Amino acid sequence: MQPSNTFTIYNASAGSGKTFNLVKEYLILLLNAKNDDTYKNILAITFTNKAVNEMKSRIVNTLIEFSDKGAINKDSKILQEILKETRLSIDNIHSKSNQILKHLLKNYAAFEISTIDKFTQRIVRSFSYELNIDAKYEVEIDEDEILNKAVDQLISKAGEDDQLTKVYVDYAFEKADDNKNWDITLDFRKIAKLLVNENNYQIIKSIQENNISEFLELKKHLIGRKNASIENSIKVSNKMFDLISSKGINKKSFIRETLPKHFSKIVKKNYKSLYNNQLEDNLINGDLYAKTIDEHQKQLIDSISKELLEGYREAKAFIYEIKLYNNLLNNITPLSILSAISNELSNIKDENNTILISEFNKIINEEIKNQPAPFIYEKIGCKYKNYFIDEFQDTSSLQWGNIIPLLENSLSSENSSLTIAGDAKQSIYRWRGSQVEQFIELINKQNPFNIDKTIIDLPFNYRSSKNIVDFNNKFFSHIGDFVFKNDYFKEIYIRASQRINKKAEGYVDITLIKENKNVNKAEAYNNKILEIINSSVKNGHKLKDICIITRKRKEGMIIADFLSENGIDLISSESLLINSSSDIRFIISTIRYCLNEDSTSKLNILNYIYENRNISYERDTFLNKFILFQHRLQTWA
Repeated sequence: MQPSNTFTIYNASAGSGKTFNLVKEYLILLLNAKNDDTYKNILAITFTNKAVNEMKSRIVNTLIEFSDKGAINKDSKILQEILKETRLSIDNIHSKSNQILKHLLKNYAAFEISTIDKFTQRIVRSFSYELNIDAKYEVEIDEDEILNKAVDQLISKAGEDDQLTKVYVDYAFEKADDNKNWDITLDFRKIAKLLVNENNYQIIKSIQENNISEFLELKKHLIGRKNASIENSIKVSNKMFDLISSKGINKKSFIRETLPKHFSKIVKKNYKSLYNNQLEDNLINGDLYAKTIDEHQKQLIDSISKELLEGYREAKAFIYEIKLYNNLLNNITPLSILSAISNELSNIKDENNTILISEFNKIINEEIKNQPAPFIYEKIGCKYKNYFIDEFQDTSSLQWGNIIPLLENSLSSENSSLTIAGDAKQSIYRWRGSQVEQFIELINKQNPFNIDKTIIDLPFNYRSSKNIVDFNNKFFSHIGDFVFKNDYFKEIYIRASQRINKKAEGYVDITLIKENKNVNKAEAYNNKILEIINSSVKNGHKLKDICIITRKRKEGMIIADFLSENGIDLISSESLLINSSSDIRFIISTIRYCLNEDSTSKLNILNYIYENRNISYERDTFLNKFILFQHRLQTWA
């Protein structure tokens, strides 16, 4: 039997049976419970609809199997695990599963396995009145569309708003000075995406109240400070030149003339690689002389060495100030743009009564902070006693901070549980604000609750073959030893070693293509991929067993076209589109030609006919003959 309160963390690498264990723990809760509706008191949270559907289907299908005596596989792993951990008989499991399944199917809406976004939306909607939100608000899922709209509306104000126009012009010139495309639209859209990343929440909140005029005033102030530092650095440098000249020291008396050249660069406002040398050390150690100078020149240099060092350091301080002001100025314009886009976005949301899907966590966070018992959880605080959180490595700091009070309340009561599963190595939602460090801290030392935590490492890999598992183990171990300085990160990768379950050997190979200026990179990749495919087929593998993964969609399209041209039948995201069918394209071209008689549609129709009929002569001859014939018909008409 399960202890009254449990807090379990599964540190589960890919293929280790994470979903299996979550489903198992979920079923154990149901089967051990006195009531058949315990599922109403369980909340399972994951991050994608696919994961939700998979977990739901596994639970329901297992209950269906258990409820049918004739269908129960007594050797199934999940049944054996449940028998072991619950000490129930097969008959008990059968009858209990039957009762639970009937109840669950009648009340399927209460079977709460949800994405974290859907869960937060439900909380906000339940308390829309208390949160001063219009209950009829719409959720905007396509954030890119509304962000682009905000950017477009902002840019459209160019020429109408003098201050905004100045910002646009300044930004375009800044880009041009850096030899970048002066078109600002793409940059504005990149800046806009910062608004939906939860990691930027506090920063964005701090600048939202600042208007364009305040940013322009700050920019003016920074420019003034920067110019003052430039003038001071030049004054110091000229002072050093005057000192050297007054002592009658020849510039060539300094080793490689490094020191005079240094001050000369400052005067000319050339700060590139100014301190990437040993000049300061030479000034400290007195290593300033050229080999050919006489003793008198040495003495003269020695007599002012202290002043030269002081002048060097004084100028250096001003140069560092200049660099600081440049960095600040480089960010002022983007920050002012970010603030302007944020305000434009707020206007669009107000007009359309819309809330972005990324905003729900922020709304909840604002309401629960500094509240010992957050009121927004009052309606659900006693409903759930058992929680499952899958893919925990993808939670953001806001998401985790928001749900902790709810978990604390539940875990303070008897017969409650929290089960977390994750893999730090699979964190893929940093663009949305995920904080993998939370999972690492939770595994190592952090525990926000007053009950002991149990950490379970799942040892076996049930998905991959021997050589693949061996490769992964060595790869992760290498990363842990040589890549990470943080001990916690190191431990995550070192602990990732998995044991082999499949007997098949499998195969891993890493091929690096040497860069050749005379060979197109895409062509080299394509030829290598084709070579590997042909080799695999020759060794007995089937094309359906081969999958090609690319970083970008464009790269995948190039490879797909190349393989098709070389006789490799494949299925791609492009080939699955209805417009990829030649028959469909023929129908569309025919309709277009009937409506407009455009030449492109005509040519598409003729090409289709040529490819799908046994035409005895060349394509060009066929096309020319038909076009000529049609021209004669039109002439006769």
